[in-house]
Amino acid sequence: MVDDSITLEYQIIGPEDFKEVPWKNGKGTTSELRVCEGDTGDGFLWRLSRAHVNSNGPFSDFSGYDRILVMLAGKGMDLFHQKSECCQLCRAFDRVTFSGDWKTRAFLTDGPIEDFNIMTKQGYCTAKVDVFKCFGENELAVDARQFLVYAPYHEICIKGPDGEDILLPKGHLFDLKGPVSSLWKIKGEGVICIQIRLF
Repeated sequence: MVDDSITLEYQIIGPEDFKEVPWKNGKGTTSELRVCEGDTGDGFLWRLSRAHVNSNGPFSDFSGYDRILVMLAGKGMDLFHQKSECCQLCRAFDRVTFSGDWKTRAFLTDGPIEDFNIMTKQGYCTAKVDVFKCFGENELAVDARQFLVYAPYHEICIKGPDGEDILLPKGHLFDLKGPVSSLWKIKGEGVICIQIRLF
C-alpha cells in the first residue's frame, strides 16, 4: 500500500544545465552536473562531473576531498597514486576510490576515455555509489541527505516510496533532496546512483 502523504520534491537536470569548467591543472575541461557550494567558505562540499581524458598526465590537486571515479567509455586507464599501488580501469563502469590529497598520474591504455567523478569534502560529507551495469530492475535502500541518479547512455525508470514511475532520459540527472530513508527501484542499464551523507 502506498502512503498518499509522501511527497517527493525532485529535479531532473539535463545537459543544457550542465556547466563546462576548466580543470584546475589547465589540461582540459570538465562538465559539472551538480555542485553543492555549502557555506564553509573553503570550496564546494560535493560535486558531480563528467570529463574526457585525452592524454597521459597528472590529475589536478584536490587536497581535502575524497574522490570516486567511474569510467564511462574507452579502453582503459591506469592510475598511479603516490601512496598506493596502481589502480586499473579496464571497462565501462569500472570504478576506483582515492584521496584528492594523493599525487595521481593517469596513463591511458589505448586512446581517450570518458569518466564520471564524485568528489566529497573530507570531514563534511561522504558518498555511497552504486553502479548497475546490466539491464534489469534493482532495489536500492537509500539513507542519505541527498539522492542522485545519473543515466549517461540510456533512459531509465526510477520508482520511489510513493509508487510513481519517474522516467529519466539518457544524459540526465535525477536530484532528490532529503533526508531520504526508503527503498527505491531502479530499472535500466548503465545507471549510477549516488547517496550524499553528511557527518
